[in-house]
Amino acid sequence: MSIIVLCGPTCTGKTSLALELSKKFDGEIISADSRQVYKFMDIGTGKIPANAQNLQIDKFDGLWKINNTPIYMYDVVSPMRPYSVYAYAKKARNELESIKRRGKTAFVVGGTGFYIDVLIGRQTVSNVPPNPKLRGELKTKTLEELQETLKKLDPIKLNTIDVKNKVRLIRAIELSFDKASLPSISSPPVSYLYLGLTAPRVFLYNRADLWVEQIIERGLILEVKNLLDKGFRNYPPLKSLVYSTCVDFLDEKITQDELKQIIKFDIHGYIRRQLTWFNRNSELKWFNIQKKGFDIEIIRTVELYINGN
Repeated sequence: MSIIVLCGPTCTGKTSLALELSKKFDGEIISADSRQVYKFMDIGTGKIPANAQNLQIDKFDGLWKINNTPIYMYDVVSPMRPYSVYAYAKKARNELESIKRRGKTAFVVGGTGFYIDVLIGRQTVSNVPPNPKLRGELKTKTLEELQETLKKLDPIKLNTIDVKNKVRLIRAIELSFDKASLPSISSPPVSYLYLGLTAPRVFLYNRADLWVEQIIERGLILEVKNLLDKGFRNYPPLKSLVYSTCVDFLDEKITQDELKQIIKFDIHGYIRRQLTWFNRNSELKWFNIQKKGFDIEIIRTVELYINGN
């Protein structure tokens, strides 16, 4: 079975390129994103590619089809349901096996490096149930106190998650007390091809800034308002990157100009954390999206890999 991992920081065009590669190599896509699993959260999570004007999008529970190419792990659960990386990996691995049985090429695509590593077996993860007592104690702590606690327990983890998200910090601290690990994929493939999209940071920041402007124009604020109307305000997905800032705007705590600037600043920080995570993988082959013809190089690389397997 051929499995290609296409990763990199946000706003590098991973999904658009994956759709092109899937058409060329008879492939299907598995999203590796910690928030794209949630229903009703489309615009702020980047499910819809930048060139969405000419795309046919059909939505189903657990997957979308974009121009008839399946993208699994979209719209898996309601925002009010907890969904761990353990649950993600278990379901995504079943999808990998299904793709394998049907003789397709699998593309694992996303910017959540932790999810990718757990899915393909580079890292184990604890199947730890919530600890209400510990969570109750941690919820009384400030953001800075939680950051300091996690720094003592797992400084590497602190550098790879959203450090402004109290829910993520509490869960990371909770996980640090358990040693149980996720079983490896049954009948794993022989190898993976790791491809990364990147560019100089200033270029990435400019792309991210443009993306922020675009998602606001496309209806991000209305999307968040609809999520609040559905009763999701107090659930973790609404406290995540982009969405928590929109909630503040709708609560009239910040202006629209402040909304844009805060989201842009937060996305820049997220890009830095993504690069920190992905740069730990020595097997990852990087492609500069600023370079003309980078996509042709990737097509050739994928072709050589598939023909060699």
